[in-house]
Amino acid sequence: ILSADQLRRGGENHAPRLGEDGQIDLFVLRAMDGERPIGDIARALQEEFPERFPDYSGALDRVSALSREKAE
Repeated sequence: ILSADQLRRGGENHAPRLGEDGQIDLFVLRAMDGERPIGDIARALQEEFPERFPDYSGALDRVSALSREKAE
C-alpha cells in the first residue's frame, strides 16, 4: 500500500528533485566516460562530497558498485 506522499511523488504534476544519494549517483555516472579510471572517479567523488565520503575506500566502494551495475 502506497502512502499519500508516495502517491504524490509519483503524480504527473510532481516536479522531482534529486536527493543527495541521487546527486552522488549522477556525479559518478557522468564521470564514467570511458576515459577515467574508477580510482580517479572515487577521488573526485570524495572531493565533491567530503562529508559523505571522508575516506577513499568508501568512495571507491560506491563507484565500484555503480560500475558493476551500470557500466559496460
